[in-house]
Amino acid sequence: MLEPTASHRLPAHRSGRSTNPKVLTTAQISRLAERIANTDYSNLRSYVLELLFQFVALSETTLLQLVKKQIAISENKASFSRSLRRYIQEGVIQTIPGETIKKVLRAGLPRPDTASIRAYRLAPVGDAYVKRKGWNGVSPIHPVTDEHLAHDLICAETMLKMQQLWLELPEDKRGLVDVYGPRQVLVWDTEKNKTLIAPDGLLIKRKVSGDFERAFLVEYQNVRALLQVKNKLAKYEELTEPEYRWVWDFWGLDEMPWVLVIYRQGATLQHYREQIEARGETLAKYACASLEDVWAGKLSIKPIKMTS
Repeated sequence: MLEPTASHRLPAHRSGRSTNPKVLTTAQISRLAERIANTDYSNLRSYVLELLFQFVALSETTLLQLVKKQIAISENKASFSRSLRRYIQEGVIQTIPGETIKKVLRAGLPRPDTASIRAYRLAPVGDAYVKRKGWNGVSPIHPVTDEHLAHDLICAETMLKMQQLWLELPEDKRGLVDVYGPRQVLVWDTEKNKTLIAPDGLLIKRKVSGDFERAFLVEYQNVRALLQVKNKLAKYEELTEPEYRWVWDFWGLDEMPWVLVIYRQGATLQHYREQIEARGETLAKYACASLEDVWAGKLSIKPIKMTS
């Protein structure tokens, strides 16, 4: 093996500051969550935790934009970053691993011109805080694997980008869009003690006047898995049955929403087209949008039609 020269050797330490929370015992997590809940005077911290619960993972830039709409905070981004570092030390949030960020960048998420992407999720104390607040309702908070974090981060950033793009359309097409994260739209079957349906999100579009126009259940498909497509179609077709009207009510809707497939690879869209055609007729309505288009600033939602 050739020995590296001095100029090619790795440094003893990589640059950057460690922001990982301390390893805490279950008892310590419970005590910290109780203390924060009992002295919950920070609207900023509470809203950051609520957003990360709803969307699972968010970039710092998007988190700041959402917070500024609801909380009166300083315009100084450095001040917000300091608050996030404090929450990390408290064990309520944690940074998304660098390897996950690389996956998101490979999927096409635009990289900021002046900084690297930082993103966050709940940490153990944050999870315990959510349960104390009862935000998860009757459904459990399932652990999120590092592999699935990239999926959740991509989907959250994409839905919120679409919300922004709808506001920028010509007046006759412009819309006000409410965005709901995966944990807000997950439907838990209390009788069977299992998840009934778990979309990646929900978009409810209203006209500028406020009148309801259309709703989309979001399915971000990042793998070319035919069986997964078959299973999703079967589940959504089942939800169109009258006995599942209560699910629409849970989402605050009077009708079954469209299913919006956000795809990264053309093969995914082809799978949906072929499976919809194989069914002959579908009761649910399906549409699609390209991930690449959305992140390029193009909002184009098209019905998924049968192949000719």
